[in-house]
Amino acid sequence: MAQHEPAGPDRASYPIRFPDVPYDPEDSALVIIDMQRYYLDPAGPIGTRLRAEFPRLFAEFYRAAQETVIPNLHRILTLYRAADLPIVHVTTGAQRLDRGDLLPHIRRRFEDSTGAAVAATGLDPVSTWREVVAELAPRPGEVVLNKVTRSAFTSTGLDSTLRSLQVRSLLLGGIASDGCVHLTALDASDRGYWTYVLADASAAFDPAMHRSAVEHFHRLWGTAVTTDEVADRLASITTTDRAPATT
Repeated sequence: MAQHEPAGPDRASYPIRFPDVPYDPEDSALVIIDMQRYYLDPAGPIGTRLRAEFPRLFAEFYRAAQETVIPNLHRILTLYRAADLPIVHVTTGAQRLDRGDLLPHIRRRFEDSTGAAVAATGLDPVSTWREVVAELAPRPGEVVLNKVTRSAFTSTGLDSTLRSLQVRSLLLGGIASDGCVHLTALDASDRGYWTYVLADASAAFDPAMHRSAVEHFHRLWGTAVTTDEVADRLASITTTDRAPATT
């Protein structure tokens, strides 16, 4: 099974399972997580390391990202914009120059063997690697939140933003499906949102971890959906069906 294919486990075969709740775009928001050049540019900090140390994973991840994840997210993003539904872009990066606001285990990635901080990283406040890839770049009026933790709920105002927008369900995509996407999705479910993960618009650096994370989420926490399934539901919604967004 390729990384971007949904696991789609049969819930009926699992003893304690999440109920089957069909995706409904009404009262939903699209949350796109960490689609930044830092992770997604093969010549960026992560890509350079993967190419040198994990060439097989490098090839598989960037093929999935360029051929499937980015195009599928762009497709859904375009439909959400056309339907005038809420969109939230989430990024990761330090806001302090000394990176002191990052989690300790994340900061350690940017330290040398003595514990001293290295001169520059792709997650520094002034780094252009933090930018969202051009295909998914936020437009004026779309919410952009920066986090310094794995879950977007832990270190941003995501929850209060969604409740102000009267959002009841979330559609999530991005990277990594076994990291920030996964933990944000679990937190969303635990806060009472009906939560859906785009299995073919998210990815992990290891395809096996992607499949495992999607299956775990689908069985216990929410629903794994495909881009085609979501697009079919969104196709009937147009901006004429909805009141204009207010700012």
